[in-house]
Amino acid sequence: MDFRMNASPLASASPSQGAGPELLLPQTNPLSPDVRRDARESSTKPEVSYGAKELDELFQKAEEMSRIFGRDIKFRYKKEADLYQVEVIDLQDQRVIRKIPPDEIVSLIENINEMLGALFDKKF
Repeated sequence: MDFRMNASPLASASPSQGAGPELLLPQTNPLSPDVRRDARESSTKPEVSYGAKELDELFQKAEEMSRIFGRDIKFRYKKEADLYQVEVIDLQDQRVIRKIPPDEIVSLIENINEMLGALFDKKF
């Protein structure tokens, strides 16, 4: 972006303009497709894919770490939503403290996938 200052002398300043420097705004529109595309491209992260074995190892390590805090975590794959849901469980009474994402969100995603599948005859 190009910011320029117009420093007009005080003697030549008209009463309607006021005295002092004038800030000129950038010449590019921040909502233009080129600026938005550049922002998307600069913020994308490289995708990392893990196999089933690597995921199982990572999940086991996370479960071991959670026991330090008196909690247990379980990773459950929800096939219809095509995502993993994490259950945080209290070790003392085996009560589920939290599910991430919540069941309502998983159900919503499952329903959206079902509707999109019926609409396009394809699973997303």
